[in-house]
Amino acid sequence: MSKKIVVVKAKRDEIAMNLVHETAAKYGYTAEFYGDLEEAKPHLEDAEIIHGMGMGLLKYAPNAKWYCIASAGVNGYDADYFDERGVLVSNSAGTYGTTIAEHIIMMATMIMRHMFEFEDCRKQGKWLGHQEITTDFRTLCGSRILVLGTGNLGATFAGRVRGFEPESIVGVSRSGRPVSEFDRVISMDDLEKELPNADLIVMCLPGTAETENVLSRERIALLSKESIVINVGRGTAIDEDALAEALESDRIYAAALDVFREEPLPETSPLWKTKNLYITPHVSGQETAHVTRELNMRMFCEDIENYCEGRPLKYAVDLHRGY
Repeated sequence: MSKKIVVVKAKRDEIAMNLVHETAAKYGYTAEFYGDLEEAKPHLEDAEIIHGMGMGLLKYAPNAKWYCIASAGVNGYDADYFDERGVLVSNSAGTYGTTIAEHIIMMATMIMRHMFEFEDCRKQGKWLGHQEITTDFRTLCGSRILVLGTGNLGATFAGRVRGFEPESIVGVSRSGRPVSEFDRVISMDDLEKELPNADLIVMCLPGTAETENVLSRERIALLSKESIVINVGRGTAIDEDALAEALESDRIYAAALDVFREEPLPETSPLWKTKNLYITPHVSGQETAHVTRELNMRMFCEDIENYCEGRPLKYAVDLHRGY
């Protein structure tokens, strides 16, 4: 079997590609890049290392020994399949923190400063004067921020948003262990106590059995009328029907969702027309920015060196746990 690395990614970055080629050559491997599964299929049979997304790649790679998943989330991957074949698995958690943090801040400030309403007026050629703005502008400054998930995504956002001088940044995790970017961290057991006080609820949770419906109907009912919910983790963490009902009845202020239970979001979904709900198509952390693409490949190369030197993979994941 040839010593071959196959990378499957729609967006390519010359600097990142060169880095992989150099690292592969250092250990006697060749590296090949393909845009999608169809293009990659004829070249996967003798691949030892694969970087890509989806279980479909492995169907055509009987000799693969390590699969690096290009995303941070690993839900949808069959843990037993990897165990049976003895294939190592890692992911790209840590790649997306910067771009996702910027996305959260963008959505929060656009909602707080009525930017979506101003854009609607622009399309109509309408000037919205001060006297016609019925609700006050809001600011991150002085806001009470609650972040569900204190890993790379949540911690990176907390570090970035601190410069806006919020009143508090509270993290929520399974363990409740302190994380330096947060003023304090609570466990999931104490979530209900914090929800009524939060102005901005940011969800950065992975898709696991434990995070299913974390923001349930009962917990949504605890939110204040001023609360804004932003989800960049996984759509399964929110009761979407309950959230839509709360928005339609003005029981909460607004929400911005980048992830959904079903993706792509069907055209028939009522979420498209839900009041004060702002939708983006799962783009907050995808490889739509140069910094993300390059960091993704740098992390991959770091683990190529670990793999070839016989060391444990730094970014290995346990599919049974979901992270």
